[in-house]
Order: sequence, then structure tokens, then C-alpha cells
Amino acid sequence: MSLFLHYLSLPYLLEGIELTLEVTALGLGGGLILGLILAGMQLSRFWPLAVIARAYTVIFRGTPLILQMVFAYDALPHIGIKLPAVLAAGLALACNEAPFIAEMLRAGVLGVDRGQVTAGQALGMTPSILMRRVIAPQAIRTMIPAFGNEAVSALKNSSLASVVAVQELTLRSTQLASSTFDFFSIFFASGLLYLVLTATISGIQLFVEWLLDLDRATGRQRKLADYLPWRRVDLGTKLELAAVTADDPEPAQAELIDTPPLALTREERARRTATIARNNVAVETKDLTKSYGAQKSARRPRSHGARWRGGRSARAQRLRQEHAAPLHQPSRELGIRHGASRWAALRLRREWQAAVAPCRRQ
Repeated sequence: MSLFLHYLSLPYLLEGIELTLEVTALGLGGGLILGLILAGMQLSRFWPLAVIARAYTVIFRGTPLILQMVFAYDALPHIGIKLPAVLAAGLALACNEAPFIAEMLRAGVLGVDRGQVTAGQALGMTPSILMRRVIAPQAIRTMIPAFGNEAVSALKNSSLASVVAVQELTLRSTQLASSTFDFFSIFFASGLLYLVLTATISGIQLFVEWLLDLDRATGRQRKLADYLPWRRVDLGTKLELAAVTADDPEPAQAELIDTPPLALTREERARRTATIARNNVAVETKDLTKSYGAQKSARRPRSHGARWRGGRSARAQRLRQEHAAPLHQPSRELGIRHGASRWAALRLRREWQAAVAPCRRQ
């Protein structure tokens, strides 16, 4: 136990934590910049950019990270690019993290409801304002857990930098265990140090989620969220703003004035009735069809004043052409007009009803 506590506080191992954090910071910072570029290329409508971004993702996501670190440290000097061990390891880690971060960014942007984007465009927002005010506030809040997970993964992957002679925590633990042969205590202490680092990242992730949780009611004044452009004002924490809001008078509502309906005089009603009686056909529709795929059927007019040119038989159609009676004309008027007897008027009425019955059902 005493040896374990001794290794846990050994300055030689604690100095390795500094290099571990340097490699992790280079990997996450570079990966975030490259990820933003790759996400923009994949979301672009210019398909060659999307193809290049996809090809990059396939290459660096499909090859091992240790191979990429060895390539950056040992193969690049053959083409005239010589990098220090820490910078080479950070560059390889950034190139490896970029595809994963790009996919998280793309998924967050595409996860925003399309209706909200359309509503912003309808309000006249430019693409930059739409991204800053509508898409980014919702996408960032959903991407925070994924970013925290990726940060923990990058911290653990930084241990592979030991293959390019970076004196980080894993390499120093291996060298110390090789000289003392106390593998259990040294690697147990090294694992506990990694656990503290990852727990710290997880705590930062939870704290950022709490800061960006604008729907959570709390009496404590927020600091980071106050500077965000999409923050909603909480009148429970802003007492002075609540007082100012309460003092503002409510806008006066406009009085509703009941306007009487337009009344027509007796002469105007008589003139209108005469116009309607003179114009028997109010609406006349010709060759109106409606198509439902392979089916095609004629649509009959629904207006009572419409003139329908169909009928059940040729004789009924001929009678309609001869009489030219509107659909609402009584049959007794037909008999008087043509000077027919009572039985002739009854027969004509039946034939006329048979001709106009399909149209009345509409």
C-alpha cells in the first residue's frame, strides 16, 4: 500500500500527465477544426466536396491510430516533413478524431426539425443567422454528450503516443516498471491517474450540460448561458427585469364596433331578383375532368343553375334541348308553355325527372 501511494504521487509519473494532456489537447483541437471543415463539405450541395470528405472519412476511420502515428513520425520525414514526437502524435490523433467529430456535427445539424428551418427561411433569415439562431442552439445541446465521450476516447488514445517516443504517462509507467519490476503497483497507480482524468472530463461534460439546460428552473444565476445569443430570460432570477416588465402597461385593446349588415332597398332587391330570373344559367362548366392515376371520370357541375349536357337516353337529351328548361323549373310550367293536356304534362314531367335525376343527386 505504501508503494502504491508512493508511485501515485511520484513526480516522474505526474510529469507524464502533462504530456498526455498536451497530446489530447492537440488531438481534440485539431480534430474539431478538421471536423467542422469535413461536416461543412458533407453538408454542401457541391458533390465533389462531399466525395472528398467521404473519402477522407473512409481512410482515417478505417486505419489504426497507431499506424497513423508511426506514419506521421517516421514516414513524413522521407518527403521533407520532420515533426517533433509530440506534434506528430497530436497531428495523427487530430486526423483520426476529425471524421468522428464531423459525423457528430452533421448528425446534430440534420437532427433539427426541418419545419423550424423552413420557418426561419420564411421569416427572411439569412443562412448565417439561421445557423446561429435556430440550428446551432439545438444542435450544440444535443452534441455535448457525444463530445464528452469523444474527449474521453481521445485521452485514452493518447497512450498510443508511446510508440513514437513521447514521454507520456503510459511510457513512463512502462519504463518505471521495467526498472523496479513492481508491475502491479505502478500500473495500478497509472490506471488510477487515467481514471481521475477521465472522471474530470465527465464532470466538465455534466457541468456544461447543466449550464446549457435553459429549461431547468433554478434560483442560481447562470454565468455562461447569459452570453449565449439564444438564452431565454428567466424572470425568476432577473428580479429587476421582472419588476420593469410588471410596471409596463398592457397595450390597449382595440374596440370592436359592430357594423350592421348591408341592407338592400326594395328597388335593389327587385332589380336583383329580375337579374337572377333573366339569367337562368348561373355557372356553365364544359369538359371538366378529374384524374386519379389510371382512372378518369367526368365531373358533373354541382350548381343548380348549371346546364348538364348528359342524360339517360337520347330521347331525354332531345327533350332537354327542345325545352331548354332549368333544373329548378316546375313541371306544371312545362305543360302550360307547350299547351299540353294534363296527362301530357304528367308524362313530360316524368321524362324530365328521369333526365335530371342524376344531376340532382350531385
